[in-house]
Amino acid sequence: MPVFQLQLILAILIWIISITGGLTAYHLNRKSTLTPIGNSCDVQKHSHYSLIYLAESFAGGVFLGAALFHMLPDAQSALKLVYPNLQYPFGNLICALGFCVLLFLETLTYYFDEQKKQKSLNLVPLLLTVLISIHALSEGIALGVNQQTANIVIIFIAIAVHKSSEGFAVGLQLHKGSLSLNTIFILFLLFSLMSPLGVVLGALSHHLIGKNSSLWSGIFNAFAAGTFLYLATLHKLHHAHEHSKLGELFFTLLGLSLMAIVAIWV
Repeated sequence: MPVFQLQLILAILIWIISITGGLTAYHLNRKSTLTPIGNSCDVQKHSHYSLIYLAESFAGGVFLGAALFHMLPDAQSALKLVYPNLQYPFGNLICALGFCVLLFLETLTYYFDEQKKQKSLNLVPLLLTVLISIHALSEGIALGVNQQTANIVIIFIAIAVHKSSEGFAVGLQLHKGSLSLNTIFILFLLFSLMSPLGVVLGALSHHLIGKNSSLWSGIFNAFAAGTFLYLATLHKLHHAHEHSKLGELFFTLLGLSLMAIVAIWV
């Protein structure tokens, strides 16, 4: 199968996963609204949250392994191919930039979330959706610029696992904003399309920039590696939970180990 065709199929799957996460959040919120507290709905909701936390932990391990074992080394190799005499580790610098950009975006997210708690701001759900969508776009670009099938599959696994929980979180956030159903639908649809759009843009850029493809592939991979490192570290700490710590650690190590084993052959 041609690489570009595979990327398009995976982009569609990512979109479906995002939509599924949002619909699950809507369904659970609707059931919790219609059903009195203390019955089986609460148990079911708690169980679903536990599974999401474990999935997030696995995704964190996959993100960490994908960044360290695959994306950053590939970025360094691509940049060395274009500039063989380059001494300064520009790949690491771009990686750090990607890390800091996501840190900045999440800091803004927390700021607007705190503002929402202090007073009613109808713009908050819109701003949060835009900020999360920007980093979703970068995830998609990371998949699109890669041309090795194994790396594409690795990045897809990381995005897919993360996307289900991310879509669930965005769906919950929009539901809490007391917005109309049409507004929630439009905002979530835009969010769900950002990663697939990034895949298409990344894939097209590789074909359109021709001889400079190695340079841009190196830049995009290094930047995306930084965002993946953030998702696996500080993002994880910011969303720490009070239960199942050992289970979450195990699934994080499982995801990291999977990427380390794959690195033997890829």
